[in-house]
Amino acid sequence: NVLVEDEEETKALIDRYSKWFNSPSPGKYVLYHDRLRTYLLQKLSEHEVQELNETLISYLEKSLADEKGDESELYALEHLSTHMLVESQLDNNYKRFHEYVNRDVLWPRQIKASNEYKWSQNGVQQSIKEAARRHNEDSTVESVVNSVKLNYHEKNASKQIFELLNSGDYELALKRCEVFKDENLFVLLIMMIHEI
Repeated sequence: NVLVEDEEETKALIDRYSKWFNSPSPGKYVLYHDRLRTYLLQKLSEHEVQELNETLISYLEKSLADEKGDESELYALEHLSTHMLVESQLDNNYKRFHEYVNRDVLWPRQIKASNEYKWSQNGVQQSIKEAARRHNEDSTVESVVNSVKLNYHEKNASKQIFELLNSGDYELALKRCEVFKDENLFVLLIMMIHEI
């Protein structure tokens, strides 16, 4: 869909090189190994990588705007910031990357889709590093403030943890407790045990 390639030709290519791909579920294909992906990317010129990345970014931005809740929107919520970061590191569109990850209206969608703050926090953390690399003090400060905001909201979202617990997602509920420290963590764990 992203490259507007014929579906049958794509399936034939995947069948031909099936040992390169892992299929976690029907109709989904993932390159089997990071080294192979790196090798294939090395075969492309920087311009080809950039062109492909821009095509993917445009597709994912449209998916976010459409809000259909499909696989491409979920992928965009988790990974669009990474694709934008690659462009920024190639000295293209830094402003777009910075504005995207620091857009607080996006965070609730990411949190709802993932049931955690990791996707939002990861983008903002990458923004801190990229702004610092560029010696952009204002952007660095803005991203640090947003990281603190996200952390504050996560520490005040114990209700979400109990919702996860009640839905049976014990592993994620415990993982979400990692942001709490000392006495707060102890109290939260006692409350979770009581809830169970």
